Amino acid sequence: MKYSVMSNKELNIQNTDGIKVSGYSNAWFKSQRRAVKEATDNALKQAGAEYDLLINGTIEMEYKVLYIRYRVNGTAYKSSDLINKYGKVGFEKWKKEKTIFDRNEIASE
Repeated sequence: MKYSVMSNKELNIQNTDGIKVSGYSNAWFKSQRRAVKEATDNALKQAGAEYDLLINGTIEMEYKVLYIRYRVNGTAYKSSDLINKYGKVGFEKWKKEKTIFDRNEIASE
């Protein structure tokens, strides 16, 4: 299963495991949801194809003359590394306790 998430809660994960990333998307006529999804995808692409979690993320809006730029910043992680480190049960428990943004859910709404 392929998914990406972003959490807005502080976590007990060592920052040495993650990569600071930033991505953006310009919204002329597309929806805000689609622009945020693209910005999240672009941020995760900076870290590499196997990175699928964006933790301690922020979403910023920059108003330009003809469009709005959505910028997503955060720390990218591999969920497989976190599962190996904390176990599948620990990882699933963590996901249930946090407010998580799933880019796939936002794109479908």
